[in-house]
Amino acid sequence: MKKMLGMIILLLVVQLACFSLASADAAKKGGITPAFASCCLGPRIGLELNEGTPIRTEEWVNAFLFPIVPFEAFDKNGMNGCLTSCLICPRAGLELKERKVRTVEWMQLIPYVGVIPRAMIALEAYQGTTMTEIEKAENLKK
Repeated sequence: MKKMLGMIILLLVVQLACFSLASADAAKKGGITPAFASCCLGPRIGLELNEGTPIRTEEWVNAFLFPIVPFEAFDKNGMNGCLTSCLICPRAGLELKERKVRTVEWMQLIPYVGVIPRAMIALEAYQGTTMTEIEKAENLKK
């Protein structure tokens, strides 16, 4: 019974957080909303939210039903896009032909240490850094 109550409370907290993300101003750079999106939905989502790119419906659904965006990435970029979407971030798999994967994004796959790179990306998103700025600084353009 306690587990069921805990799951219901957790579900309500996640729904409230998602509602606050959905109602946030996408044109505003930085803050808690892009940082939360980078932590929970994917590292690139918060950085691109700073550019004004909204969170796609598929990315919301992918947060709860895993295999939606990887199949879309498979259609667009083949098996590499699908694996990148599964391992790194839904947007990373979809943008694989335009942008390389960042070293920090790869580092988040390391067990026990991967939380630190994810926190670093969330901090970048919190500070208002955009993915375009990172693309230029780290030479990610293909």
